[in-house]
Amino acid sequence: MKKYLIATTATLALVGSIPVAVAADAVVYEPVPETVAYVPTHNFYASIFGGAAFPHDMEFDATTGDVDLDLDTGFVVGATAGYRFGRVRGELEVSYQRFDADDISVGPVDADVDGDVNAVYILGNAWVDLFAYRGVGVYAGGGVGAAYIDVDFDVPGFGVGTDDSDWTVAGQLGAGLTYDVNERVSIDLGYRFKATGDVDFVDSDGDTAENGNLYTHNVQLGIAVKF
Repeated sequence: MKKYLIATTATLALVGSIPVAVAADAVVYEPVPETVAYVPTHNFYASIFGGAAFPHDMEFDATTGDVDLDLDTGFVVGATAGYRFGRVRGELEVSYQRFDADDISVGPVDADVDGDVNAVYILGNAWVDLFAYRGVGVYAGGGVGAAYIDVDFDVPGFGVGTDDSDWTVAGQLGAGLTYDVNERVSIDLGYRFKATGDVDFVDSDGDTAENGNLYTHNVQLGIAVKF
């Protein structure tokens, strides 16, 4: 009986030690941190654009009478460089417009003209991204800066004309749609209303035309690359 008790006790002790040994030898798996995919922000961007420009007549004040210079539909081209601050984009724009001059009215006299009006804009813009869904975005905003306006035309049969230029303040308001082709390239269809401050020019007779403004409606298509 004594031998039986000793054998039983030894067996129980051996069985009881098994969980401890297993527990001691068990491999403990530490939780692996969740991997977060890197999403590039591409806050810097640059773009080029071009489109049609629809001008108002340029109206000037002159000693010879009110001057109305009629301009044909022209074009606009330009480039921007900018940075995105969340939903707001700040950018620098340099753009160029050209219009053929059609005719001119000076008081009661109306005549055809040969020439053009050119404008170079340097603008600081701010655009707010209002909405975005599946790669399509809507934005609005505007900008302020300066414009260099060159007025160059002749009036056949009258022996008069001008080739003069002027710097003036300028600004624009606009809105548009963007479409992300991929994470780096997007297409921009936009509208811009550009306006300048007073423009003056002196004609070949020495007469001065003052307080003219260049107002234009622009429809443009552009492509932007993000960095």
